[in-house]
Amino acid sequence: RLVLMVSMVTKGPLERLLIEGFIDKNEAHTKLAQCVPGTFLMRFSDSGIGGISIAYTRNVDTIVGSEVYSVQPWTKNDLQHVRPFSARIRDLEELLYLYPCVLKNEAFAKFYPQPIGESADPAKYVGCTVMVSLHPPGSSRTTVYLLYIVY
Repeated sequence: RLVLMVSMVTKGPLERLLIEGFIDKNEAHTKLAQCVPGTFLMRFSDSGIGGISIAYTRNVDTIVGSEVYSVQPWTKNDLQHVRPFSARIRDLEELLYLYPCVLKNEAFAKFYPQPIGESADPAKYVGCTVMVSLHPPGSSRTTVYLLYIVY
């Protein structure tokens, strides 16, 4: 039932088969191992029931090359009450290509919510937003607070 609820929250991307489905973490890592940095795939989490997880490649250095990382699963609550699925995908600038090699914006642009910082009623409110970011091992964990003001 939880998977059904999460799939309802991600309805557009799920219908377009942008989510790989029920593959485990090892299979996701195997698929991405030879991909260029910035390639990602989405799957139903096997550790967080009903969650959606993202695995992505990231360039570590010139000797090691790229490595595959898994993002902590997003739950139905995260996607409904914190930040919508497609907005999270847009936020993550490290994600460039949907597996196997589709530009992220080509795959997801039609699902993106209104642009960041735009107020639903600009006559009454200043626009602001919450954004997600990745903190892989070895990266800076600086927290940046953003407030977009629209006049």
